[in-house]
Amino acid sequence: MVSVIAIVGFSSCGGDDGGNSNGAEVIAQELIKSAGDQGIEVDADCLDKVFSELSDADVNLLTENLDGLNNGTLETTAIGLSDEGMAIVNKIFDCVI
Repeated sequence: MVSVIAIVGFSSCGGDDGGNSNGAEVIAQELIKSAGDQGIEVDADCLDKVFSELSDADVNLLTENLDGLNNGTLETTAIGLSDEGMAIVNKIFDCVI
């Protein structure tokens, strides 16, 4: 489960406090694809709920660093997510079926 671990170890709708819907969708779709490639099923609705809680700033940080997070060259802790963003991203594991 490299992609989930990469994003968490490093991850929709919304407004200012609900995250960037386009960025959150990109992150969720990439996570679903990567997990699926590894034979891991992820609940898309659950991911939508998790990522909709992220602030725009945290969604932007994840989106801008998605390649590095997916390939393991970056960790979430190194990209400057807020404490709240880290707590939200850690909820991804709840979405694994």
